[in-house]
Amino acid sequence: EDKKRLGIQFQTKIVEYKKKLQAATGRINSLSSDNDEFEEKVTLLEREISKLREENDRYRRQLGGRSGSDSVLKNQIETLQKEFKSAVDENRELKRKLQSQGQSTLDSIGEDGNSGLYGRT
Repeated sequence: EDKKRLGIQFQTKIVEYKKKLQAATGRINSLSSDNDEFEEKVTLLEREISKLREENDRYRRQLGGRSGSDSVLKNQIETLQKEFKSAVDENRELKRKLQSQGQSTLDSIGEDGNSGLYGRT
């Protein structure tokens, strides 16, 4: 009778351990599947990071190349502004000279620079 009782306890324990083993195996499989999915996501994100870094580097190179042309444009703008200021100053000086020669001469010249005698009406 003790042998029967020990045999039943032994069988019960075996069944219990088999159930625990199946549950653990199921959990392992589930976690392995989750792990595989996460590894795929990590791989995709690493690729995306690589692409974004390449794109970032490309933009930096474009901006770096542009900075030279930007400085050329700035120099051109400064030169043109100086020329414009010089032309405005020269225009003012010519108007002063014309005013000193007499108002009648100034009146005969229109705003567009054409003489009233030779210009269109």
